[in-house]
Amino acid sequence: MKQECLSRADVEAPSKEGYTFAGWATSAGGPVVYTDSQSVLNLSSTAGATVPLYTNWTAPSPTYTVTYDGNGNTSGTVPVDTSSPYSSGTEVTVLDNTGSLEKTGYTFNGWWNGSAILHKDDKFTITSPVPLYANWTAITYNVSYNGNGATSGSMQESTHTY
Repeated sequence: MKQECLSRADVEAPSKEGYTFAGWATSAGGPVVYTDSQSVLNLSSTAGATVPLYTNWTAPSPTYTVTYDGNGNTSGTVPVDTSSPYSSGTEVTVLDNTGSLEKTGYTFNGWWNGSAILHKDDKFTITSPVPLYANWTAITYNVSYNGNGATSGSMQESTHTY
């Protein structure tokens, strides 16, 4: 029995831009049968035989960005996720309103992702680009009316939304 060591160092190291070498296959497009530098016995029982081995590549994982949008803010800046872009399937943590976004007549209520309002430290798994829009709640206020010396009539307090 002859033991062999399969190593890319023994050949001109194959490379494929954007891909990672996964191992050696015994057929084109086949599954990895041998890993790099793996010791194997008896690749062939025929003296002088050529045993073709094929590189097997792991495709790069797609990446996606998380972007924050002020959605009509009147001051402040949106946060920037310095970890973005993320590989597909990565867990993302929602950022806070770190840029002190404000919108006149509204309070900041979180980030709208198209189906739910997310808040600081909420988590989600990214599988596509994710825009997060500032979610604003209009402020309400009460108005009371003072007759200021009126001799008749009165008005009840009223509630208004900005």
